[in-house]
Amino acid sequence: MNQEALSVGQKRIVRALADRLYHSDNPDRVPCGEIEIDRQYSQFLADMQPMLLFGIKALLIAFQWLPLFFIGKLSRFTMLSPGDQDRYIGKWENHRIYPLKMAFTSIRLTLSLVFFDDDRMLDEVGWDVHCTGEES
Repeated sequence: MNQEALSVGQKRIVRALADRLYHSDNPDRVPCGEIEIDRQYSQFLADMQPMLLFGIKALLIAFQWLPLFFIGKLSRFTMLSPGDQDRYIGKWENHRIYPLKMAFTSIRLTLSLVFFDDDRMLDEVGWDVHCTGEES
């Protein structure tokens, strides 16, 4: 699966979002750039149905351009400071309009599927890939 679904600009949004969502003070954590979360996410989305893919792309673009309405900053998400990015993400996560809250949750969920699919992340959270829960 080498096909990608996102443009360079959309992948930049994904990378910035992942950097904030999965930020850690742990120096041993593998950074999102090393996992190539933006490329992996783009490949993950390439297998989705066209209407669902269109919706996710539209959400990413909206997420990029709406800081003015959520936190009063005339800037794109990718250009905000880390503190403002965290505040902006928090506004999406706790929005009183349920469809907006769920739209962000869908992006976060699909991004998490890709992020934690990396074996290095599974090791960090203590997941044994070879454990099936069955006894021999």
